[in-house]
Amino acid sequence: METVTPEPTIIITSITFARNYGQTLVQARGAMRLDGYVEEDVNDQNFPLEGRDEDREFVLVCFNREIDDSEDPAKSELLRELGGLGLQPEGPMELCFVGADERTRDLQRKFPIVSRRQVWQGPRGRLVCSVLHGHPDRRDQLLYRIRRRWLGHFRFLCSRKPSK
Repeated sequence: METVTPEPTIIITSITFARNYGQTLVQARGAMRLDGYVEEDVNDQNFPLEGRDEDREFVLVCFNREIDDSEDPAKSELLRELGGLGLQPEGPMELCFVGADERTRDLQRKFPIVSRRQVWQGPRGRLVCSVLHGHPDRRDQLLYRIRRRWLGHFRFLCSRKPSK
């Protein structure tokens, strides 16, 4: 008997934030009031600020399946799929907005949230990106190595690509 597996459904959750770039990444991280591990290498030196103050819609994308990624953006299925949806990944500062906002602060207890736009070459020579991760009893900000494959429960923080 043959089993047919349906295509995974892409889940997109929309959130609007007022972005405030008048603060440093370390200050924005402090506003999240994390109660778990905080990766000190997520700072303005390793992840320079990009962006401007404005209200902007952000989306959390869940592919509901494993998705390939690569340190080479041209080989990344993740970045290709996001682009095909008209989305672009966001960075660590925007991740701090999600972690600090009362409406979304506890989402990371349910699933990891990845900011894939900016990467940093860590001390071991590997490219890493900032991730909000959590458990029922704590909220963490970690650096994850750019994976060859992200698991299906990860969410990716994105925004809509600007109109041309």
